[in-house]
Amino acid sequence: MGIFSRPQRPKILFVATEAAPFVKAGGLGEVMFSLPRALTRLGYDARVMIPRYAGIDAEKFSLETVREGLLVPTGADGSSEQEPKEIICNVKKHTSKDAGDASMITYFLENFEYYEKRSNIYGYNDDAARWALLSRGVLEFLRSGGDEWVPEVIIAADWQLGFLCSYLKTTYADDPLLNRIA
Repeated sequence: MGIFSRPQRPKILFVATEAAPFVKAGGLGEVMFSLPRALTRLGYDARVMIPRYAGIDAEKFSLETVREGLLVPTGADGSSEQEPKEIICNVKKHTSKDAGDASMITYFLENFEYYEKRSNIYGYNDDAARWALLSRGVLEFLRSGGDEWVPEVIIAADWQLGFLCSYLKTTYADDPLLNRIA
């Protein structure tokens, strides 16, 4: 490192089912608000990604579209409408200045069927499919160039994001961009 160069800020992506102030059912929402902001103040490039539920107001939070038409593979062969080969999602972004001097970025995975027409975070018969979509949607967003940002570490918060860890080590194990992420 040269005398005038600065070390790169470590990049961390927190993925969760909830994060205050956007949506919160309990302690996880509070942690997803506080911990990334604390790390940002310490010099990390910490960001958050959650689903965009019906109750998250795009105008109130000035959500900006960063990716439209993201195709998220389902693992199905696509031979029927009930089991499509891909699910179409969008990704939006909110940037706030409430983490001290640094910007705090939150991404939202949009899908009308699985998130936007739901009034609650939890408690649906297809919750497993919703969390699998979030997990794989995050990885496809990063893989597609997303917001031209790739984390060094992904924190998959709580059991719902166990799919993400599994996909990273199996389905995406040979992906040259994603296989470097811890």
